[in-house]
Amino acid sequence: MQERFVTESREMMAKNKTVRLGDPPTENKRPESLFVLTVLLFFAGRGAGKMLISICPQWSGTVDTAVIHLCTAAVMIPYTLTTLIRRDMLLRDRRNTGEMVFFFITALAVILAADSLISLLARLWGGGAAAGFGDASGMSAAATAGYPVLMFAVYAVCVPVTEELVFRGVFFIGIRCRYSFVTAALLSSVLFALMHGIGLAAAAALVTGIVLCYVYEKTGHLIVPVLVHAANNIIALIVMK
Repeated sequence: MQERFVTESREMMAKNKTVRLGDPPTENKRPESLFVLTVLLFFAGRGAGKMLISICPQWSGTVDTAVIHLCTAAVMIPYTLTTLIRRDMLLRDRRNTGEMVFFFITALAVILAADSLISLLARLWGGGAAAGFGDASGMSAAATAGYPVLMFAVYAVCVPVTEELVFRGVFFIGIRCRYSFVTAALLSSVLFALMHGIGLAAAAALVTGIVLCYVYEKTGHLIVPVLVHAANNIIALIVMK
């Protein structure tokens, strides 16, 4: 009787076991279809944004980038978030608040230092402006047009949530279910960098992506990289103001 109770308890624990990123792949965690649909939704969102701009040409050159980000977020966030939750791909061991704050501060400091170094190299080698991994052209256009609320909504909320769900939530977690942290962080961060263009901005985005993957790996909470991403964008908005 006691042995049966122990066996049933173990089966129940295994059934309710929190999904860890290092676990072997399971049918529930196969990421291929999620990858494909995420990419399709990304282009669908951007296409919808560009179509909306063509209908309202007064937005072109001022808030066009912000409109594209908003449309992309509206298309991607509902599907991506619900799918990750349904597949148990967001469940991790919980860390205490102190550790989360520590990783938030450390990650933000590392990202800002990397951005500053890359900006310095840009000035020394090409005389260009600060590189930064954020969408500086879109931020500048919205700032010039005088849309502070729109800027905050897009670059401090929509962009961090969308990009973290996609690049850390979908790509990093999906790859991490099968491969090592280094492989998952590098591959997902390269995709993250390519989305931000070619050159020094991509280099800054690559460093940022790796740092955010590490933060998520250590804390187990996607909210931490989201907050780091948002804080970095807010600092960029303040500096550019």
